[in-house]
Amino acid sequence: MHELHKLHEKTISCSQNINDADMETLLHLVELRDEVIVKMSDSNEPLSQEDKSKLRQITEHDQVIEARMRDLMNEASGKLYKLQEASIQKKKYEQIHSANSFFVDTRN
Repeated sequence: MHELHKLHEKTISCSQNINDADMETLLHLVELRDEVIVKMSDSNEPLSQEDKSKLRQITEHDQVIEARMRDLMNEASGKLYKLQEASIQKKKYEQIHSANSFFVDTRN
């Protein structure tokens, strides 16, 4: 199965460069896995020993890839939290200063 071979190569490559893997790379890998799973479930052919071996090797990298996904999720969550906090502070600042107020520059 050509797709399984491609998934195997992408998984190993991603795992070896896991610290450089971004969200798009991991998303592409997940989509490729989904495609392979669908094709395997639709196929009436039994898996060869080579295919089974590749599947085992792919799953050996799951923990590393999942950990990177969690790291990216936590990073995004932290950035989102900071953005929300900044938005709240801005709204509070704008509420304190009414629309009728003005600033006077006393510099000459």
